[in-house]
Amino acid sequence: LESEKGERLAQALAAGWQALQTDDSGSAITFFETAIAIEDDNESALEGLERARVRPALLQLMEEGEIARSNDDLQNAQVAFLKAVELDRAYEPASIALLETTDQITGLAFADSMSRALSAMDAHQISTAEKALREAASLKPDEQVVRDTQQQLTRLKQKLWLASQRQKGINDEQNENWSGAVAVYR
Repeated sequence: LESEKGERLAQALAAGWQALQTDDSGSAITFFETAIAIEDDNESALEGLERARVRPALLQLMEEGEIARSNDDLQNAQVAFLKAVELDRAYEPASIALLETTDQITGLAFADSMSRALSAMDAHQISTAEKALREAASLKPDEQVVRDTQQQLTRLKQKLWLASQRQKGINDEQNENWSGAVAVYR
């Protein structure tokens, strides 16, 4: 009798997990409830039942996230996928979709920061370029393009400083401020 009970439990659990795997939450709930009726403290059955109960809401959130992502509404897609992960952390498609969407958002923000940094450098707006580069570095700290652009910015700052010193020296010469001109040229 005990072995028959164990066999029925194993069958109910296997059928429940199989139903959950195919997103048949109604059948999964029935099988997990059967397993719990056989052994009320079975952790696998309790976990499966909880996951089966939230599966319809999770699938709705996944659909909302995919629709938002297909419409390039990445913020709302990220919110939907995050809610799906919160419902069932073991549901891998939600975790993957959240990671992919978050990576897309980060990539777009990084590209925007780099674009603003380069535009500011072209316009010789040093503080704006520095701020945008800090943002880019905070998003993707290991990107070589950030380090390269930081070096370009350092060279630009040096170039602009030298140009300002040269202009100051020229102004001092034109105003016959010889001591000022000598100090600048040193």
